[in-house]
Amino acid sequence: MLGLGLIAGVLPALFAVSIGALVAAVSSDGNVIPPIMMMGGITITQEVVSSVQSYISFELYARFDEHVLGRIMRACLSPDWAGHLDDPEIQRRVTLAKAAARFGPGEFVSGLSAKWVLRVEGVAGLIVVARFSVAAAIALAVTWLVYGNRMATSYFRVNPYWAEPMRQASYLRSFGLQSAGAKEVRVFGLRDWVLHRYIDRWSETMRELWAARRVDYWTLIPVGGLVLGVHAWVITSAVTAGLARRIDVGVLAALLPALITAAGLGGREGDVWVENGAVPIPSVLELERAVAQLPAGASGAIGPDAPRLALRTEDLRFTYPGQTDEVLAGVTLEIPAGTSLAIVGDNGAGKTTLISILAGVLRPTGGRVLVDHADLADVDPTAWRRQVGAIFQDFTRYPLTLRDNLLAGDTTTDLDDASLVVALDKAGGRELLARMPRGLDTMLSRSFTDGIELSGGEWQRVALARALVAVERGARLLILDEPTAQLDVRGEAELFDRFLDITAGATVVLVSHRFSTVRRADKIAVLSDGLVQEFGTHDELLEREGRYAEMFTVQAARFRD
Repeated sequence: MLGLGLIAGVLPALFAVSIGALVAAVSSDGNVIPPIMMMGGITITQEVVSSVQSYISFELYARFDEHVLGRIMRACLSPDWAGHLDDPEIQRRVTLAKAAARFGPGEFVSGLSAKWVLRVEGVAGLIVVARFSVAAAIALAVTWLVYGNRMATSYFRVNPYWAEPMRQASYLRSFGLQSAGAKEVRVFGLRDWVLHRYIDRWSETMRELWAARRVDYWTLIPVGGLVLGVHAWVITSAVTAGLARRIDVGVLAALLPALITAAGLGGREGDVWVENGAVPIPSVLELERAVAQLPAGASGAIGPDAPRLALRTEDLRFTYPGQTDEVLAGVTLEIPAGTSLAIVGDNGAGKTTLISILAGVLRPTGGRVLVDHADLADVDPTAWRRQVGAIFQDFTRYPLTLRDNLLAGDTTTDLDDASLVVALDKAGGRELLARMPRGLDTMLSRSFTDGIELSGGEWQRVALARALVAVERGARLLILDEPTAQLDVRGEAELFDRFLDITAGATVVLVSHRFSTVRRADKIAVLSDGLVQEFGTHDELLEREGRYAEMFTVQAARFRD
């Protein structure tokens, strides 16, 4: 791309020289064929170079984009645990690095390409001017460089692309153009508010920019006047010399277009693209360095049928990055293999944090988790997660095919379609499959041809079926976080009437606020203030008349009433 930029930058100056040669030939009744052929060759070369340059620039743009954005993704995905995404400092660096994706790092490539051509054009034009006068070429070079630097200082003094109000304006613009918030915008009468707030945020940035521009006018105007004065001096001197026959008419004819190409020294085209593509790069490197300092997972193996004996936590503790209060303050539990444990508690009691640690997504800040007799801290977290099937409360709704949603990206599985249908049936989704126009290959998004949009309850059945498919593939721990939150009462009852069949052979950890679901578990743990306050069967906990009995009674009273 650099080589093509050099050629593209030299061609305008060569064209100016060929114009001078043609004028000189005409004025002296000389042979005009060579300069005409030269002009034709330059024109053809310019078209070829422009076409190849566009192709090469686009190719390098795409490669650079993929390289930088791929590094951001690798930095976010490479840690063995997901806790870094809750770290405010890491999140700050992720946010800054993601700015690279806003315009595309490839704009850096486009900007460099444009700048290279301009600078070569400017230098080549000055060489042609130097044929008339070296002093004129030096004067033009100095004035254009001074003017260009002042323009750059003026533009980047306040850069609207990175200003906070402009980021807010961009969010409001996307909010108004997309379907995500379309219903609430209309129900709550927010259309005018969104529009006016967008205009206010945009105008706020522009007012800041315009204020800076007014300050710069006091230097830009005299510098611009200097540029005009030098050009007027060069042109006047050249015309005077031509009339006095002190220079060849061909030199005079080549001088005027050369003055235009010399302006490339002061051109700022490409600066914005370079800025957009280059500014976030240090943040990408900073993110990579921060992630590289995170602890790596162990490499110990785990048995393919673990847990065979029990899953146990000992004095388990956890504090989120940047916080001082412990979410888990010493949780000790034992879940015999093949049994089910329900975890209940108020919001913020640490239920989701606990199951995230059991699933190998978060690493505890204290205590330990034992799988049979192996400390989970000594086990390869990826190997352990293959033993886990999970449906989280905030499960992801992938806009992919039903098959992809059930297999969760596993392309090596030997499960056939019949096994996927069985898992979907266990999750209560057989009727869902019946209305899929392409069966398991139906896209679960209305934005695709023949795609289907699912309801909240249908998505929950798909997510539960995905966890059951993991069990079919060999996972021995099934984690269910509010697995029926979006199902109606009948759907929930039907699902848990077959609870033992659905979870046969797996160790189950269940989190739910619905006590009709919880009571079916073998054991129940009540979490409060980061500790297990009560533990036992449903009947045992009712007899104690403690916190569990209170919560169950309050919920059951609604149905009795």
